[in-house]
Parts: sequence; C-alpha cells; structure tokens
Amino acid sequence: MLKKTMRIATNHRLAAGFIAGSVFFIYFLSMGRYVTFIDCGELAAVCATTGIAHPTGYPLFTLLGRIFCFIPIDPRILLRLNLLSTIFSAGAVFCFYFIIHHLINSELSGSLQKKIQPSIMLFALAGSLLLGFSRTFWSQAVIIEVYSLHTLFITLVILLLLKSFKSFYINRFDILLAYVFGLSFSNHMTTILLVPATIYLYFFRWNRSKKDKKFLLHTCMLLVPFLLGLSIYLYLPIRASQPILLNWGDPDNWFNFINHISGKQYRVWMTFSGETATKQLTHFFELLPGEMALIPLLIAPLGMWFMWRNMKNTFITTFILFITCIAYSINYDIHDIDSYFLLAFMITTLWATFGLVKIYLYLYHKPRHIHLIFATVTLTVAVIPLFWHISKINQNSNTFVRNYTQNMLHAIEDNGVVLSYQWDYFVAPFLYLQHVERRRPDIALIDKELLRRSWYFEMIEKIVPKLTRDTRAEIDAFLKELYKFEHDLPYDPGIIQTRFERMILKFIQVAMSYGRPVYVTHEIEPEFTKGYVRIPHGPLYRLGLKEEFIPAPEPGGYWTHDFRPGNFRANTWTEKGRFFTREMFFLTGLYLMNYQQDEAARDYFRLVLEIDPNHATAEQELEKINSQ
Repeated sequence: MLKKTMRIATNHRLAAGFIAGSVFFIYFLSMGRYVTFIDCGELAAVCATTGIAHPTGYPLFTLLGRIFCFIPIDPRILLRLNLLSTIFSAGAVFCFYFIIHHLINSELSGSLQKKIQPSIMLFALAGSLLLGFSRTFWSQAVIIEVYSLHTLFITLVILLLLKSFKSFYINRFDILLAYVFGLSFSNHMTTILLVPATIYLYFFRWNRSKKDKKFLLHTCMLLVPFLLGLSIYLYLPIRASQPILLNWGDPDNWFNFINHISGKQYRVWMTFSGETATKQLTHFFELLPGEMALIPLLIAPLGMWFMWRNMKNTFITTFILFITCIAYSINYDIHDIDSYFLLAFMITTLWATFGLVKIYLYLYHKPRHIHLIFATVTLTVAVIPLFWHISKINQNSNTFVRNYTQNMLHAIEDNGVVLSYQWDYFVAPFLYLQHVERRRPDIALIDKELLRRSWYFEMIEKIVPKLTRDTRAEIDAFLKELYKFEHDLPYDPGIIQTRFERMILKFIQVAMSYGRPVYVTHEIEPEFTKGYVRIPHGPLYRLGLKEEFIPAPEPGGYWTHDFRPGNFRANTWTEKGRFFTREMFFLTGLYLMNYQQDEAARDYFRLVLEIDPNHATAEQELEKINSQ
C-alpha cells in the first residue's frame, strides 16, 4: 500500500513537472526579446543596477532579478529577466496542479474520491493548462513584471493554506505558510487580498481545535517566520542610504519608507466611487469570457455548485478570494487594471475545473468509450486557449516600444535635454536603454510628472548636475511648498503650480544657455514652454527662442513598420504611440513645407500615410507637393 501511494505521488509530481515544463517551453517561444510597455524598462533597469523601483518597491523581485542578471545565458539583460518571469509563471502552474490534486484527494467524501481517483491527473492537467494559457496570466509570463512572481506566491500560499487547514494543530505547513506569506508581501502588497480567506479558515480551524489550549500561542509564534519573510523590505532603506541612480521614493528614513511601501502616491487612484467601480467591473466582465476562450467559463457555475454541495468550506474560501479581489480592484482607477484581476481569474479557473469533475461524475456509469470521448474533449478544451491567445500574447517579435524609442533617439541631437511624461512607452524604456545598454548617455531625459516628487531631484542632479546647480533657487522654492503637500500639511495648490512652472522654465533657460538642444514631447502642456517656440522635429518638438528654420531629422532613420495597421496589437499604449508619432510627423511635414523643403516634407507625409492610410489631410498636402 505504501509503495502504491508513493508511486501515485511520484506520477503526479512527474505530471505536474511535465505540464510546467510544457507551458515554460511555450512561454519561452512567445517571450519578449525587446523592451516593452509600462514598467518593464524601469524594472529591468532597477534589477540590473540594484536600484529601488516605484512603490511598493518590490525588493524580493529586484534581488532575484539581480541574481538572474549574472547568469550568462544571453548578452541581453532584458532577455534574461524576461526568462525569469517565464520560470515564475511556470512555477505557478506547477503549484496550481497540486491545488487541484489536493482538493480532490482531501476535500471530497470517500465515495466521490474513489470515483474520481482514476481521473485526478486529467483534471489537474486540464486546470493547469487552462490557467497557464489564460490571457492575463500568460501575458505576464512573457515580459519582466512583478506579477509573474506574484502569481507563483498566490498559488503557493493557497496550496499551503489548504494543506495546513486539514490539521487540528500548528504544523510544518503553517510555518512554511507564514514564511511564504511574508515573502509574498515583500513582492507585492496585494497579497493582502488573501488575508480575509485566511482569517476565515483560521477561525474555522480554531473552532475545531478548542481542546488545544496552546493553539493561540502557537499561532502567535508564526509571526516569527512571517516577519522573517517580510524582512526583505529592509533592502529598501539599506540600499537607499547608498549612492544609487534609480532611488524611487528615497526610502532611507521612516517617513519615506512607510509612504513607499504603502504606495501613498497611488492612493489618489483608489477612488471608491460608483462611477469607477461600474467602469472597472464592466471591464472585468468584458475580459472574463476571453480569459479561457469562453467554454470553461460556461461550466464554472457548475463547478461552483458542485463545490458548494461537496466541499462547502473550500467553496466559501474560494468565493471570499474572488469577491475580495473584485471589490478591491474595481475601485482602483487605472487603465492597466487587468493584472489586478489575476486572483479572480485563478479562482474562476478552479471553478471551471470542478465543473469538469461534475460532468465526469454524471458520465461515470456510461460506457468506456464515453469516458474516452470526455477525456479527449476535456484536454481539447484545456488547450484551446493556447491557440486562441497565441497571436495576441506572442511578444517575441514585438518591437513597437523599441522602435518608438529609437525614433525619439534618432531625432534628438547630441547632449539633448528632453522633457516628457510618456512613461509607458518612452521614459521607462529609455531608463533601461540608457543605464543598462548604455545607449545615448549624452541625453538628459526628465519626466515632468516625476518632478512633482522630491526624491526625483537627487536623480536629476546626478544626470545633469549643472542644470540643478544653476536652478537651485527655483528648485528650493518649489521643494519648500512640495514639502507641505508630501507631509499632509496645509498647502496652496496655486502656489505649488506656479513655482513648478517657473522651475521648469528655468530648467529650459539654463539648458539652452549651455548650448544644449531642448525638446518636449507632444503631451507637454503649453504653460511649461511659455516664451519658447515649439518647432516640430520628427517625433517631438525642439524649443527655440524665435520662429526659425531648423532642419528636421532625416526621415530615412525612422522605424514605422510597427505602426502600420495590422502590424501591431491595438491597445491603449499602441494607439497613443501611433497618435503621437503620426501627428508629430504631420506637423513636421507642414513645418518643412513652410520653409520650401518640399522633398523632406514629402517624405514625412508619406510616413504619416504609412501609419494611417486614411489620414486625408496628409494625403491632400502630399498631392499639393506632387502637383507643383
């Protein structure tokens, strides 16, 4: 009997390893090879330089990423870090397999367990594949993002929680759970979404353990491994006290440290308004059908009903996890909200898997060929998301952000100073390109919105020390008012804004006095360039003191094939990137026409039409040139 049990356990470990290895292989083939949107460039730069990332700092991810940077598997640091994400996500699939395996083996009654026993591997394989190839989960597995490690911790915490719950007494699973919980918090603070379900299981377990008078004492002792895991956050103040370039939030004191790990600067987007909740909830239900290619969603209610009837406490636990995730996420008013729904998508996948269990039990007494058909259909349904999502998720040839950034670099002359807040597709990617790949170290790129944070001035001072030295009076005047805002003291928004504008105008004046060309991107508001002429200069504006002709960059240096219809995946960022590029190229063409540079103008109008063949105005201007 013991040998048989060990053989079954070994088979399941091999099956879980096979599934994890298979999804890892697919992730590797679809993994990004270039820098991409949002925080990827910043996170790669932070890992490569052992810096401090945006709130909440992600110290564990940073340290693991730094270790991976030393593995000599490819010259490109970014590719190594993307590979790390694939490993984390494949690990989450491995853990998810054992969540299903554990629930079937330990939560179902003896008669049901006996019926399902021969097919446990089928259900675990199917559920793991559904999760591994679901849209949002897969999308986080192929780029450097903290959510890949977060999903690994979510599945590991849930697995350990279920294992520890079966015992009346504090055991090794509890100790490991407490430690992993702490580690998970040191990666992403939304680990807190697991707490309500943990409390529910804890009190249910406590009621069963009333005879154990030391239960509460032993529970309190679990704070030790929890705090040990959480202690990774000490990396932030220790590293901030050292000379580093990327030091977001400068958490070297208690005030800055608490603000950073609590994400204070992002609380403004936690609105708790009906309008935001309705918008984000609608978005969630729009995403849900496509997450696993619809069919599993249809059987998820059947799985919920089955779990309610046969494993009530487990169902309540999963339902608490689902509701907690939704209730938190729908109140967060950000456009890249999809990854915050990952826990809810995982629970939906679990319900869908038990929907398959319910169908199997219905077919249990049917002829053997019916069972074979069911197994075939189950595995087919499990792999449909792979083919459904591959074209949308595949990042291995996605060069949109790289080419968008290269377009900017092509236009910026030596020692250029650039003011922008295109974080998602220019500023963050350039952090990686400049500080890791050593591209264009002569450029000083300043994020206008980060200038509203006091810690950012230390970074600017390292990049352009002369600029901050000669603008010291304006910086100090602004920081004096900013201190009130950051420390929740009474402040006047009008004074802050006036000093903010004055400081930026001084930046521009000082930079130009040194003979450095100054540029602004399309979205910078007019008040920040008051008194200067904006001269269209390819994908951005060059500032001048008067209306004059400055030759535009050679059009042949631009990469526009990624921006053509059909060559990109439409989303918020690609649409903005295309819009900015198209409009700036069009304005550059008009500018060149005004100075009788018709040949160069023709080339720019052609670029506009490559990006947007339906741009009627560009077509009209091109016809004017051709008719002359």
